Amino acid sequence: MTVRLGGEDVQHLQRSGFDQAGRLFFADLDDDATEVLPPSSERWILQLTLQGGKQCPQMRTYSIRRFRPEASAFDIEISLHADDSPGAAGPGTRWARAAQPGTRVAFLDEGHSYLVPGVQVPCGRRRGHVREPTRCPRCPRLGP
Repeated sequence: MTVRLGGEDVQHLQRSGFDQAGRLFFADLDDDATEVLPPSSERWILQLTLQGGKQCPQMRTYSIRRFRPEASAFDIEISLHADDSPGAAGPGTRWARAAQPGTRVAFLDEGHSYLVPGVQVPCGRRRGHVREPTRCPRCPRLGP
């Protein structure tokens, strides 16, 4: 499922590479939470850990599939599982199925990591990517 994320904050997001990814922080849908803790610094993992319990939003990493600067937005792909109950599907599936326009989610840009600056794959070499089905949306972003 393609999900478009946008808003005023997205206009500051810089494209950093073809495999750019970030973390989404989801509110607990079972509690009808309306606020999501936005990461406020590089110490986000400490903030998340100290929050603890049900107040702590769940987090997953997603690749940016398509930038849409004209709309201050970007697209991500979320794999939907057949069963979206809490024990069977992750928070991304449950959130994507329940999200409506205007649903809040926090995104922490983590840049790109696949290619090391200054290191190039020699011509004629091929890369192979082995992924489980939920990682397939990222594969096209990894290049030829």
